[in-house]
Amino acid sequence: RKNISVWIGLSCILFFIAIAGGIVYLDNQDTIGTVQLISNAADDTETLNDIQQASDAFNDLIAMDMDTHLHHDIKMFVAFSPKDYQKILKQNFHLSQAEAEHIAVVTGGWSNGNTHKSVLNVSSNVMTSSSMRSSVTGHELFHQLQTELSHKHNTNEQSLFWMDEGTADYVGAVIAEKLG
Repeated sequence: RKNISVWIGLSCILFFIAIAGGIVYLDNQDTIGTVQLISNAADDTETLNDIQQASDAFNDLIAMDMDTHLHHDIKMFVAFSPKDYQKILKQNFHLSQAEAEHIAVVTGGWSNGNTHKSVLNVSSNVMTSSSMRSSVTGHELFHQLQTELSHKHNTNEQSLFWMDEGTADYVGAVIAEKLG
């Protein structure tokens, strides 16, 4: 457990340096953000419960191990089909049809920290088990935290891709392990 805290702490320090040149601050510091699940498939309670539990575990992890929290409410869209995933990407993330089609084929989730929105592609082959859903949920929520900690710098353009994705993968794995 202590190694996890050290790894996350070191990764975040490196992230701060890469993104913000060592100067990081947050707006809405007094606000504690929540994760709001948005789905049109209320009958798949197992999947929605997995995602809600992972969201709660993420908030607990960053509070206990990183002494921080989300400072904005996050809208977490849950798409149960490739068609729904593409529609959410176009309508809520303002991607073109071609971009949405491509992303729907290659990703299990997508985040835009500047708008405080994430979407999970439940039909993706990376979302086939409870553990995988927990991992992808934690991964996408960590991208939200990365954006907050970098004061909304565009992490795709101003950081090392492997660092953004690697730390998000690591936190997702920790969440999946924590939930079993």
